[in-house]
Amino acid sequence: MQFAWYVQIKIHRSCPGELDDAVKQLEEATGSVAVDQIGRTVILYRPSASKLKAEEKKKQVRNFIPKKQQNPRPVNKVKVLPLCCFA
Repeated sequence: MQFAWYVQIKIHRSCPGELDDAVKQLEEATGSVAVDQIGRTVILYRPSASKLKAEEKKKQVRNFIPKKQQNPRPVNKVKVLPLCCFA
């Protein structure tokens, strides 16, 4: 069973290469997404597989259920009177 997690990682200056490249490598290696970055500290998030499957099922059910068609209500027209300015 996989769990959802957040992890905060600090990338030191001694890390070879650019900071953005290191973050992309971490994302690919862990299957996560960088959700925040402050300086050289990165917060990664990876959702659990069971939560992703549950969300997909919810989307399928929502698409399957037809929405009620609402009859458009008649619009009451309001008469707008011009305002007068008195000097």
